[in-house]
Amino acid sequence: RSALETYQVENGEFDLILSDVILPDMKGNELVELLLTKGKTVPVIMCSGYTEEKILGAIREHDEFHFIQKPFGLREILRLLDKALHKKN
Repeated sequence: RSALETYQVENGEFDLILSDVILPDMKGNELVELLLTKGKTVPVIMCSGYTEEKILGAIREHDEFHFIQKPFGLREILRLLDKALHKKN
């Protein structure tokens, strides 16, 4: 809920969305879909300690979604941030 409020206060002026798959109020992909309906299209990085195919399948449905498995290192997340922000394949 606080992410939705922040996104609204900032008028959707985000360069990237980083969300955990499991959140207290809803699923991370549901949050991201709500955010993306309210503003511009931005790259998304989803992270999780779970590797269930159902979760990964929901993330793969979106071209702008990237996934990183927890735990991850600084270099790994920095590479993914660069890839997501610069639309590298």
